[in-house]
Amino acid sequence: DTFAVKMNGISEADLLKIHQMALEERQNTVSGLLNQQKLPEALAESLRKPPTGISDDNIKNKSADLVGDVLLEVKDADIKKCIDGLTPDQVDTLMKYIYRGLATCNNSNTYLKW
Repeated sequence: DTFAVKMNGISEADLLKIHQMALEERQNTVSGLLNQQKLPEALAESLRKPPTGISDDNIKNKSADLVGDVLLEVKDADIKKCIDGLTPDQVDTLMKYIYRGLATCNNSNTYLKW
């Protein structure tokens, strides 16, 4: 993984900074969308730019928490509407976060609904 990153001319430290900035941007945008009750948009935004190619668990955990926060806000009746608005790649990313959420055993009922 690190070798592939270096081959592209980007160090893991630089990639980490990029992912940290992207996470902060997503957190701010998602917070605003949740405040406006724009749940499908908040879900799509939380899935944007997932942290790949880095080994930093802190950013990965915060990204997973952000997606989890959105999932907690969505009412059961609105789940299908939220999923229908996602691209196939976003659905794949969502599934990875759902599996990760189930592995933590925190809010398992929420993840099982999805």
